[in-house]
Amino acid sequence: MKYFFLFLILTISSKSHSYETDKEICSLSINDSYYRSPFFKNRYIIFTSSKNDLDVKNQMLVVLKPSSKLKIKDLDNFFNWDRKNNMEYIYKILDLVDRNYVVNIDSKEYKKHVLQLKSFCGDKLNEL
Repeated sequence: MKYFFLFLILTISSKSHSYETDKEICSLSINDSYYRSPFFKNRYIIFTSSKNDLDVKNQMLVVLKPSSKLKIKDLDNFFNWDRKNNMEYIYKILDLVDRNYVVNIDSKEYKKHVLQLKSFCGDKLNEL
């Protein structure tokens, strides 16, 4: 459930997944900025074969009509849709969030993100 609050904050506060100011991006933690990055938002959702995941996936396909495989940004959009439509899938979505909002700090992409962020923000970077 720790990712629930992070997901909720990022989903509500995000503005098309872009940063309004240099100060905003540099005030985020490295992980939070990674969660907002285009690379992370364009990752494919990892579904299990559970009934709950299949329910969410099928409903996402109906509601969102994606042109390709479902991505993290689609999960964010579906979360917002569900909030406006009686929150029938909320717990199933949060389970998906818990499994998909995971950072592998040893991945090449994450390391690249950290280097770019440090280069961009310099001393203003919030590393927590």
